[in-house]
Amino acid sequence: MSVDGGINRLADAVSQLASADDFNLIPNQYVARSLLQKALRRGDSHYAERAALSLSNLGNSLWRALVVCAFEDFGPSSPETLALTVAGCASKYRRSHIGGDALVARAIIQELCRRPRDRRVDELYVLGDPSTTPPDHGTAAEICRRLQFDTANAPTEAPVCRRLQFDLSLIDQVAQLRSKSERPVPGRSFTTVRAKEADEFLIGARENGLISANELAKCLQARRTSQCLLPVVYPLAKKTMAQLGDAASSQCCTPPEVRLIGDIPGYAFDGFTREGQHVLSLLPDAHPPLRALLQQLPSHRARMIALRAMLFAVEGGVCTEEVCDPAYEELKALAMKQWIGVPEDMMSDALAIMRDAIPALNDLRGEALP
Repeated sequence: MSVDGGINRLADAVSQLASADDFNLIPNQYVARSLLQKALRRGDSHYAERAALSLSNLGNSLWRALVVCAFEDFGPSSPETLALTVAGCASKYRRSHIGGDALVARAIIQELCRRPRDRRVDELYVLGDPSTTPPDHGTAAEICRRLQFDTANAPTEAPVCRRLQFDLSLIDQVAQLRSKSERPVPGRSFTTVRAKEADEFLIGARENGLISANELAKCLQARRTSQCLLPVVYPLAKKTMAQLGDAASSQCCTPPEVRLIGDIPGYAFDGFTREGQHVLSLLPDAHPPLRALLQQLPSHRARMIALRAMLFAVEGGVCTEEVCDPAYEELKALAMKQWIGVPEDMMSDALAIMRDAIPALNDLRGEALP
């Protein structure tokens, strides 16, 4: 679907909207941004709409956030939804002609919440992090080969990976793309995108037949709106779907308990918000099995990285409905082994301990947060 087709479909969706809920605005833009993405992953349009309205009133870039969420959490399994999202987020002029900002944001959110989540763009982006693949350790693909499942002694009912369902060279291509197209910001924890290099990559992807002309236009616009590299990784992530044959199925997942902190779901206070970092630092003392696990890591910094990663794995990154296909499952497994922050032989126990710690974490959130 073209961007123009997306705006037409968005106009139809706006015309069918029911009346909106009344929301209390969230005064903290970082908590609102966290809530938006996690509510979308859980398909909860009520809290996603509340977060979006809060971001809009805080002057934060709601439209950038929605495009990032669309590519990070919905990906190539929902190309028409991506087109609709990009079309609505790219132009205030267009939004004003089909109902205005508030209605367009609601229509985009409801469309996203109806779709199974697909995080393969982000998983591939993470696997291609050039900072984790120093020259003396080999290429990203070689590292991932060492991270593959050990199938020699795997029980028959266990998921195995006798051969990868996607081309590992894609990971090296992402690493090269990130090296050329991302620029670290001095003194900050994020990067900016080199527009010329990123757009040249997308044009090359079109010339090599990875994406259509409509998809090229969509990804170029999404790169400009989001100011991130995820839309540029899209053609490579799409390539992981090429060998599927049958359409990907979806699977459902039950997230851990959700407790309201005030009137905000606790999962919004994750390890990347200031409030969430404070509470997370208190959790090991409140949950002895977690403290014992973390004591095996070499430093305070390593322990905090692992805490944030484990919390993301069991709470913040949980998608209640998600696509399911062999290539995607392998991407997720390889990516988790790379970013989880604990040795591979500890991973299963670490995630189980973190799941058990969620009620204690919510107790701390209730005590420490307003």
